[in-house]
Amino acid sequence: MSIYADPSMLEMAEEAISKWNEALAKYKVKISATYTTSVRDLKKGVTIAVMESASNSEAISSYQRAGQSDITLERHAGLSMAVVRDILKGNGIGDVYNKSGTITAGDTLKNSLFTVQINTDGIRQTSANAKDATFKTLLL
Repeated sequence: MSIYADPSMLEMAEEAISKWNEALAKYKVKISATYTTSVRDLKKGVTIAVMESASNSEAISSYQRAGQSDITLERHAGLSMAVVRDILKGNGIGDVYNKSGTITAGDTLKNSLFTVQINTDGIRQTSANAKDATFKTLLL
C-alpha cells in the first residue's frame, strides 16, 4: 500500500500502520506500506492520502459544488474519510483540503483510493494533548 501524508502527519501515519500490524500479527497479516510526502506522488496516485486539515478546510465529502459555499470541517473535530472515486467530480471554487494549502484541487486527489482528513484545529479545541488525540483518531 502507498501512503501520502502531509509532512506534519507522516510520523503518526507510520505509527498507525505499525499499530495495525501489531494488532493483525496474531492473524498473520502484515500491511506493507511505502510513504511519501510529495504532492507530485499524490497526483500520480496512492492508496491512502492522510492530510492535516483545519477548520476552514473543505470536507472531501462536500462534492465540490461549483458556485456554492464549501462544506468545511468547521464543526468536525478529528477524522473525515472518503472513498475518492465516489466523490471527486471536479473542482469547486477555492478548494483547499489541507491545512498547509498544498492540496487545492480535486484532481490532486483523484488517483487516491481513500482520503483521511484530520482536523487538528478541532482536536485542539476538544483535547489539551493534540498529538495524542490525533493519533487516537487515526487508529479508530
